Amino acid sequence: MRRANRFDRPGESFFAASLNGTLVGICGLNVDPYVERQDAEPPAVGRVRHLYVLSTARGTGVGTALTRRVIEAAREHFTLLRLSTTNPLAARLYERLGFEPTTAAHATHILTLGEPRGSNGLRPDRPR
Repeated sequence: MRRANRFDRPGESFFAASLNGTLVGICGLNVDPYVERQDAEPPAVGRVRHLYVLSTARGTGVGTALTRRVIEAAREHFTLLRLSTTNPLAARLYERLGFEPTTAAHATHILTLGEPRGSNGLRPDRPR
């Protein structure tokens, strides 16, 4: 059974962008459901989910800003960030932001983040 996507697990977030009071874009960050054995706390692999920008707001930097915010949030919890896109324009956006194409199952692009920082600069599962 598929788990409902609520963006409520540790490390998960959902972001929205508005221009002049109008919602123009959204993007989420999940624990990657396609990676097996993410039993560790915290899970190591995050996934960029549901980047959508209103067609009238494309080219304004909204997609870039949302993706950067997701990457920033992911650095707090994950060592690797993955995504899947079939849109060549989206692929170029992700590649400009450091993602590399991959042939991995269930992903077209990956970004290595390194050791998670956690909110206090330490790995979240390590005590001070």
